[in-house]
Amino acid sequence: NSLDAKAKKIQVNFFEYTDSKQTQDIGFAVFDDGRGFETDEALFNSFEIEEKDGKKERDDDDIGKYHIGLKIAPLTMFKHLHVFSKIKDTVVFSSAFNPNKTGIDYNMDQTPQLNPTYPTKYHTKLSALSSEVHEIIASFLESDYDWKTCVIGCHRIKNVLDDGKKPVELLVHGASGPKHYAQFLGLTYQRYLEDSNPPKMEVVNQHKESPFAVFPIDPFWKSYTPKVFNEKEVEYQKHLLDAKDDEDKEAIQGKIDFCKSMSRYGTYEGYTHVSSKIEGIKVTPYVIPVGDARTIIKENTVDGIRWKESELTRPMNKAVTNASSRLLASEHVTGFFFYRGKRLINFGKFYELNVADNDANSIRIEVQYPKDLDDIHFEVSPNKERIDNFSEEAWNGDGRIAQHKPLDERRNLW
Repeated sequence: NSLDAKAKKIQVNFFEYTDSKQTQDIGFAVFDDGRGFETDEALFNSFEIEEKDGKKERDDDDIGKYHIGLKIAPLTMFKHLHVFSKIKDTVVFSSAFNPNKTGIDYNMDQTPQLNPTYPTKYHTKLSALSSEVHEIIASFLESDYDWKTCVIGCHRIKNVLDDGKKPVELLVHGASGPKHYAQFLGLTYQRYLEDSNPPKMEVVNQHKESPFAVFPIDPFWKSYTPKVFNEKEVEYQKHLLDAKDDEDKEAIQGKIDFCKSMSRYGTYEGYTHVSSKIEGIKVTPYVIPVGDARTIIKENTVDGIRWKESELTRPMNKAVTNASSRLLASEHVTGFFFYRGKRLINFGKFYELNVADNDANSIRIEVQYPKDLDDIHFEVSPNKERIDNFSEEAWNGDGRIAQHKPLDERRNLW
C-alpha cells in the first residue's frame, strides 16, 4: 500500500508489546511518506474490505487489491490494527480489531463506528492506546523526515516466526531478524527497487541499531549468465588496449580471466514460453550456478568486478545466521517464483511436478502474469502468503516459444 501511495521512503519498525499477557509479544509499524489521506472519510474508507459496488478503480501498476492486504493480512496475525495519518497538519487515526478475538463485529456501516473506528484526532493522553504505540507515534512526529502515514499492528494472536523462535529476541533486541526481513523485502519488491528512482526502504528494531537498507535481490542470478560473462570479457579486452601501465593491465587481465573462467559456470537461462491460451503468462526456467561457483562470483563482485546490473541488484544470498525463519533457506528458495505484475507473490514450491526440493535446489522457474488474471486463473491468499488455486487452463495450457536463446546458451533444463 505504501508503494501504491507513491512513497519514496518506507521504514518498517519492530517493537516489544507489553500491554498484553502474550509472552514474546511484538508489534510492527510501517512509516511512509506517500500520498496519505486528504480527508477523515478517505482514511475511514480505506478500511473497506471491498468497495460497495464490488469493484475499485485501480491504476495499472497498483499492487494492492481492494486495499485488502491493509486489513486482512495484519488482522490474521495481530488483534489490533491502527492507521495514523497527517491530514491538514493534524494527526488522526482509525483502529480495527480482529472480530474473533475481540467479539466486535467488523462492520463499516455500524453507528457508532466500533470496528473499524471513525478517525479521531490523536493526542498523547489516549488510554485506549498502549505506551508502546504512543512511543512509536512520538518517533513518527519527532522525525526529521516528513512521514505521512503510519500503520501499526500489535497484540499478536499467532506465531509470527518459525516454532521455537523468539520474536522479541530476534526482531526487537537482535540484528538477525531485521536483516532477514530486509532480505525478504528485497526479494519481494526487487522490481520496484530496480526503478530509476526507487523508493528507499529500511528495517529497524525498537533500539534502532543500524537500520538495514533493503536492496533489490535477484533469485535467478540473471547478471551472471554465460552471455553476460562473454560480453564483459569483450569489454575488458577493449579496456586492456587503453591500459596506461603494467599494474593497470594486470588488474584488467584478472577481470578477463575471471570472465573466461566463470562463463562456463554461470546461470543457464532456458526458453521463455508464452501461453498460447491465456494472454500475459510467461514462463522462464533458470539453473543458477552451483554453490562453489556462487561463492566465487560473490567474492569477486565484492572485490570490484562489477557491472551495471550487479551494482543495482544483488544475487540471492544464503540465509542469515540465526534467521527469523527458514523461508530463505536454500531448499525453500527454489521451484516456481510467481510475479503478479512487478511484485513477487509466492516462491519455494514445485507444486504438481512432484520434485523433491533438495533434488533441484538450483532450479528456479520464473512465472510472470498480469493483475487482470486474478481470481480467474490465479487465486492469491489475502495476505499473499500463497497461491490458493490455479485454473486448469493456467496450469496445463500449451505454450509457444517466445524467444530462442543462442545455441551456446541453450540447455535442456528438464
